[in-house]
This record gives sequence, C-alpha cells and structure tokens, in this order.
Amino acid sequence: MDNKDLAFQLGLLERDIENLHQPATLIHALAHYSDLDKFDYCELEEALKGINTALYNHINSLNHRLNFIKEKLGVSND
Repeated sequence: MDNKDLAFQLGLLERDIENLHQPATLIHALAHYSDLDKFDYCELEEALKGINTALYNHINSLNHRLNFIKEKLGVSND
C-alpha cells in the first residue's frame, strides 16, 4: 500500500468516525435532555431503531476499512 492509498483510507476512516457523532448526539439528547414520558412509545422505538441502525452501519464501515488496510499491509486479522 503506497502513501496515496494509505492517505485515502485514513480519510475514509476519519469520515466514518466523524459520522459516529450523529447517533452519539441523539443518544446524549435522549439520555439527558428529553422527558421520555412525553414520547409516544412508537416514536421512541423508531428513534432507538434508527440509532441502532446508524451505529451498526458505522461499525461495519469501520471494520471494512480496517480489514482493507490490514489486507494491503499484509497484517493478519487474527
């Protein structure tokens, strides 16, 4: 893997990490600023499902990036 490829992959990792701020902010808002009793159960369930989906998408993307970099560097995934 040359420096150009590595820089590109690092840029993607930085973007993926930055994207984690959205679900983290939603969790923080729900935990600290929301009167959960005011939410309809379905609304709260949908919000939590959305946060869960966003987090798993980001985790999968980060794992994909790491595996790609490891493969290019010849590092084992064990």
